[in-house]
Amino acid sequence: MTKKNTLRYIVTALKILIITALVVGCETSDKPASKGHTELPAYTARVETLTEKITDDDGTLIYTISYTYPIINSVKKDDAVKELNEKFKTEAENFLSEIKGNGSVEKAKSTAKAAAGDNKEFYPHSSTVNYALQYTGGNIMSFLKTEENYTGGTSRTYYSEGRTYNIETGKEYALSDVFEAKNLGLVKILRNGFKTELSGNKEIFKGKTDFTEEEISNNMNNLKWYLSPDGIMFFFNPNTIIPDVNEIPQFEYSYVGNKSMFKIPIYGE
Repeated sequence: MTKKNTLRYIVTALKILIITALVVGCETSDKPASKGHTELPAYTARVETLTEKITDDDGTLIYTISYTYPIINSVKKDDAVKELNEKFKTEAENFLSEIKGNGSVEKAKSTAKAAAGDNKEFYPHSSTVNYALQYTGGNIMSFLKTEENYTGGTSRTYYSEGRTYNIETGKEYALSDVFEAKNLGLVKILRNGFKTELSGNKEIFKGKTDFTEEEISNNMNNLKWYLSPDGIMFFFNPNTIIPDVNEIPQFEYSYVGNKSMFKIPIYGE
């Protein structure tokens, strides 16, 4: 599996994977960590999962709601870390409440009842969110947050976004905080990168081999990103920049040879 296809396979893997633990560390120094560095990291991260299984009156499983969120640990008392952890937990609690209150569960119950009346098999509906840590360096942690929903039929919906934080301050970074290119310069970088991705995967992108600059400019609100160990990963969610395509066009813009394009220190080279 190549690195450029990592995100697409994450979507596939979500159908069968439940993340149960994640332990990683990052250095707090503003300089790249040297080889053989043995000091304990100032920050580590693990995950916890809130799960609720909803059944009908007969005990049949109707809906599963699951939200896996990060918990950041610090070797010092850190108000920013505490606030971030509270924010992540609140997001998880709000997600469970939202799903239970938006009619999805009631729809699932009605579908299950109708299936039972017709002697058909009912497949439990589900909504699942996972945070997966993609990068640590200095005071920065970058996560890929993925959501999968199954509400009947044969298809599922997917949505992903990057969430990148300065752990020391608690600030969530915007793209302009970490990447120098903007406006037309960014559009050109994106067009060149996505062209390589599309032309090598024509069969899954319905023959599309390139984006126009206008297409990219009109979809900048849909552009997502996160930091990886080797660069910055840019991507679009399914059915956004390419309508009716349930795949994720994405590419990685490498740190190597492009250090001047980044506003953050580069670690791990």
